Amino acid sequence: MKKLVLAAAVVAVLGVGSYVYQQSKEAKTGAILAQVPSDTLFLSYQTEAIDLGDFVASTSGSQPTSTREIFADEDLSRGASFMLDLFDSYLQASTNPQELKDFLGLGNTINPVFYTLGAVPVLKLPVENPAAVWDTLDKQERKSGFKHELVKEGAIEYRRYEINNVGDSLGFVIAVIDNVLTVTFDVTPFGQDNPLKLALGLEKPASSMMDVDRLTKLETRYGKENTAFSFIDFRQVATGLTTRDGNLLARQMKVFENDAEYGQLHISSCNTELTQIANNWPQLVGFGRYEHNSDELNVKGSLVFESNNQVIIDALKSIRGALNSTGETPSIFGLSLGLDVTALAPAVSTIWTELTSTQYQCPILADAQLSMQQNPAPMIGMGAGMLNGLKGVSFQLFDIDVAASGMNGSEVKQIDAMISVSADNPEALLQTAKMFTPELSNIQIQADSKPVNIGPLFTQYTGMPMDLYARLNGSHLALYSGELAKSASESVMIKPLSADGLMSFSMDGQRLFEFSNKAAEMTGEVLPSDLTSTLEGDVVGEMKMDVIDHGIAFDFNYKFTSLSH
Repeated sequence: MKKLVLAAAVVAVLGVGSYVYQQSKEAKTGAILAQVPSDTLFLSYQTEAIDLGDFVASTSGSQPTSTREIFADEDLSRGASFMLDLFDSYLQASTNPQELKDFLGLGNTINPVFYTLGAVPVLKLPVENPAAVWDTLDKQERKSGFKHELVKEGAIEYRRYEINNVGDSLGFVIAVIDNVLTVTFDVTPFGQDNPLKLALGLEKPASSMMDVDRLTKLETRYGKENTAFSFIDFRQVATGLTTRDGNLLARQMKVFENDAEYGQLHISSCNTELTQIANNWPQLVGFGRYEHNSDELNVKGSLVFESNNQVIIDALKSIRGALNSTGETPSIFGLSLGLDVTALAPAVSTIWTELTSTQYQCPILADAQLSMQQNPAPMIGMGAGMLNGLKGVSFQLFDIDVAASGMNGSEVKQIDAMISVSADNPEALLQTAKMFTPELSNIQIQADSKPVNIGPLFTQYTGMPMDLYARLNGSHLALYSGELAKSASESVMIKPLSADGLMSFSMDGQRLFEFSNKAAEMTGEVLPSDLTSTLEGDVVGEMKMDVIDHGIAFDFNYKFTSLSH
């Protein structure tokens, strides 16, 4: 089973890597969704196919340099090595639209469907040139010397690559049926619950996604303007782990029936309590869309941990704070924490009470509850007292100037950056800070939003003259240096004090790459290759964490420029 987890991880990377990029209720996709059981644990699909060039642009730089590195500590069989080498070849091909087209036999668009049959992942991808798939596999076989087994099942045939050297048989399966590429696994230890025939379309599910209205509800709730949807169903996971015959996963898990820890999950209390938790947090949903204009591609979407636990959701909503906007001033890197400190202790107390009010009998849950015996709210309240009224803290880096020939080699000449604090009474927080930092006692700032240069107070620490400005009003305190930060601080000063969310993060990949290079030059370090490949792409991105009426949401928005098709 360890090898299945390893193998499934590779297919999952391919499937999840494309879940936010496409989807379609065209005839082909509808036929594929008709093969997906309505009780699947995971599904990713598209309502519209995406342009192949857009797909390559939005995924380049995001893949690991080599899956070999990920599984470097694993004792791999020849079959597993072949599979990883094949996937590494896919990663290389995926950086160029034509190479990817040749590698998988694709047309001008891409539209995968990824789902699970119990614990077994299945990836289906419409292709235009099946011969290209077999040509790719033949090349990999010649390169590795590892051969497939050609298996015929009724009117179809597929290639099977044995992953295990010894013990239970586990096969990596590739087939092309009706111009649809299928990648999955043949898990013989599952016996009659091995879903290979179901994955190949030789058998039909008792109830498919096309037989129920789940996808229609999903698309209606999260907006039909989105073209990619996915979900992980925690209710099906709970059923699979706590029952012996509740779904396909449960029947497959019988291979662990002699495992004592796994056996504990079948205690009636575990079934009842884990099912209740899963019903309160039923699924993780992902959705998104592409917007392509000229040479710029936007990928927008969200991940939502859905929740029916209104007590916890309301508590989390109460601590939402101010996420300061810098207006039209773009930054290299930004991080904002929105937190209403006044509401923090009551919210933590509410959540703690909710999590501990039920005395769990399931051993796993009971053990977890033991670690929560002490309500942390009083301690949090004591610490929060010094920050009373705080609503948010933000840091933005706009630019950095490095001198290559300073007294001690490369050194920072100027940093263009801003730290802002939002509060009901930021002046009171400044007075509190003065109590702990005597150097601040000489700072006198009026709450009129006018900048005051406090740089001379810090010359003894920086070793060089610098301009550091502070400005204050009834809602915000900003410390900044540099012209871009000055403009950003003006945007912050006029912003109403409002609850925007819990956290936000932004970055400009190309500029952050340049900044990282400068930092590496100053320290004499070399940037890791995986960091380099991630940052050097022309991508600007932002992410926001917030609490909505039915869950916890992570919104993302990435822009890719200089596209070439």
